Amino acid sequence: MNQWVTSETFGTYFSYFQLLAPPLIFLLVIGVFTPDKDTVDTKQYFRDHMGIVFGLLAIFTASHFFFDSDDWIVRGVAIALLILTAIWKKPWLVYVLL
Repeated sequence: MNQWVTSETFGTYFSYFQLLAPPLIFLLVIGVFTPDKDTVDTKQYFRDHMGIVFGLLAIFTASHFFFDSDDWIVRGVAIALLILTAIWKKPWLVYVLL
C-alpha cells in the first residue's frame, strides 16, 4: 500500500477510506474466522460462520478495485465464487476456490 501513499492521498476523506477499507475488512474476516477459546468443535464453528466469512472475503476482494481495476475478470470470478460459497455454505465450494 506504500506505493499509493503520496502527498495527494489524504486530500479527501474518500481517498483516506480507500486505504483503510481493505485492512479493516480483513480484520473483520479474521475476527469472525477465529473461534473463541471455549469452542470445542471448530468444524461446526466454521460451518456455522461460513456465510459471514466468505461474504466478507467477497467484500474484501471487491475492495481492491479501489487500487487496481486491470484484473477484473479473475477478480470477478473469485467474487462470484465467494458469494456462491457464502450463500450455499457447501464445503466442496471451498475446494473449488482453492
